[in-house]
Amino acid sequence: MQFIRGFRLAMLKKDTEVATKVVQAAFEQSVALPLQDLAFFLPGFEYQERLMQMTLLAGHKKKLSHATYLNGEIIVSKGAELDLNGMKVTFGNEATIIVDGGVLKADGAQFIASLDANKTMLSLRNVGLTKIQDAHFFGASNVRAIEMNNAKVELDTCSFEKCYDEERGGAVYFTNSDHFVLRNCVFEHNSTLGKGGSMYIAGTEARHMKKMDFFSRITGKVQKVKLVLEGCHFKGSRADMSGALHIYDADITINNAVFDSCSSRAGGAAIDTLNCTISASGNTFTKCIAAMNEAIVVVGSTMGTTESMIGKFELCEPKNLITK
Repeated sequence: MQFIRGFRLAMLKKDTEVATKVVQAAFEQSVALPLQDLAFFLPGFEYQERLMQMTLLAGHKKKLSHATYLNGEIIVSKGAELDLNGMKVTFGNEATIIVDGGVLKADGAQFIASLDANKTMLSLRNVGLTKIQDAHFFGASNVRAIEMNNAKVELDTCSFEKCYDEERGGAVYFTNSDHFVLRNCVFEHNSTLGKGGSMYIAGTEARHMKKMDFFSRITGKVQKVKLVLEGCHFKGSRADMSGALHIYDADITINNAVFDSCSSRAGGAAIDTLNCTISASGNTFTKCIAAMNEAIVVVGSTMGTTESMIGKFELCEPKNLITK
C-alpha cells in the first residue's frame, strides 16, 4: 500500500526521481514489483538502482539485479568479484569501476556515460586474463571507455561509441601489458585532442613512457604488447595525431579490419606505429584523410611494410602509406 500511494504521487507529479525512490524503498522491504509494467503508468520511467562509493574486499561478491546508476568509485580488490549480470550501468559524477586484482563479469553489459560523467568508466589493473563479450560502451563524447595496466584482456563483439579523452586513447588506453586481443569489435565516432582517436597502446619498452609517473612502480622485465585485431571496424575516429590507432612497441596482427572516414591533423589518418612488427591482411581503408601525412605511418618498424601486405586503400588522402 505504501508503494501504491508513493508511485501514484510520482504519477501525478510526473516525477521519475520520486518514482525511483519509491521503487527502491519497496525493494528494501522485499516487495515484488512488475518493473517492466510501471512505464505504462509513468511514461519514460526506467528504474535504476542507485549505487554509491563501494569497495569489495577479498571474499566479497556483488551481482547486479537491476539497471544501475553509479555515483563514486566502485573498487574490486583482489579476491573479490563484481558481476554486472548483463545490466545497463550509467556513470554519473566521479563514477568509475576499478578492478584492481579482482574479477569482473561484464558480458552483455552496457556502460553508459551521463553528461555528468568525468572519469574513465572501467579500469582494469593487475588482473589475469579478463574476457568480455557483447558489451557496449557509450562515452557521450565525454569520457573514455577502458584503461588497462598490467592486464591480459580479450574483447569479443564489443562496441565503443562516442568515447573521448583529452590526451590519448579516446576509447581505449592499454599499457604495461603483453596480451590484448579484439575480435569483431566496433568503434564509432571516438576522439581525442591528443593521440589515438579510438585506441592508444604502448608497451613498457617505449622510451618516452619510462619517464612518466604512471610507470614509476614497474618492476621486472619490460614487455612488448602482443596485439591482435581481427574483424574490427573503426568508423569516424578522430585525433590530433593518429585518427584511430596509436601504437608503441608492439607485435601487431591486424586482419580483415575496416577503417572508414578516420582523420587526423598529424601522423596517420588511421594508424601510427613506432618500433612495431606488423602482420596484416585483408584490411580496408576508405576515406581516411590526414592534413599532413598519410592513412598509415610506420616508424622504426622491424618488419618491412607495403600497401599490398596491409590491404586495400580507397579515397585516402594525401597518400596511403609512409614508412620512415
